[in-house]
Amino acid sequence: MHTHSYKRPNGFENKNVVVVGIGNSGGDAAVELSMVAKQFEETIALIGCDYLRKTGNESRF
Repeated sequence: MHTHSYKRPNGFENKNVVVVGIGNSGGDAAVELSMVAKQFEETIALIGCDYLRKTGNESRF
């Protein structure tokens, strides 16, 4: 589920939850979900790395 569709942590109680990303919306959702989830984990997916490597624009890191 993308945070665009996320409104409240209802329905995630006592579930295993993984939040992928580090944006502001994801961070807000992560805080709320960590309070109700049975098990919670947040991770970062560096999808842009492959794009940067292919374009040769590594100076953006």
